[in-house]
Amino acid sequence: MEEQTTMESQFEEFETLTKKRRNLLPWWIKFFSWFFMIFGVFTLICLCIGIFGGSAELSFYGFETYQPISALGLLIVSLALYKAFVGYSLWFEKDNAVMLGKMDAILGIILCTVGMVIIPFFQEGFNLNIRAEIAFLIPFLIRLRKIESRWKSIV
Repeated sequence: MEEQTTMESQFEEFETLTKKRRNLLPWWIKFFSWFFMIFGVFTLICLCIGIFGGSAELSFYGFETYQPISALGLLIVSLALYKAFVGYSLWFEKDNAVMLGKMDAILGIILCTVGMVIIPFFQEGFNLNIRAEIAFLIPFLIRLRKIESRWKSIV
């Protein structure tokens, strides 16, 4: 009987730790964690379509292609799968999740800026567009920096 009580208390400790880290995330990061995990599954489907000779429209941060099996297509697929991995890491409270998220945000800001500023010069007709993604990436990076020390302190 005492052994069962000890096991239950250890299990409750684990649940408490799990809830604490996830509670550091605001609702919108939780939403996007799930969104990108699901998005990662669809990205794998697009990759399979490309492997079997089909075409699928891929677009991310202003980069677009209809060929998943191309340099640009594989870059977009890699980005999407990395974002899915970051979402998974945040949702399941992995130790390196905040570091991965910060890398994701910085890479996203750089690529989004390239997509807004440089890509238009290489397209027919100059079309400057403001990417909405950057409006989420900057607050995402700021929020992760704010919670980083508390995330690490919860073991």
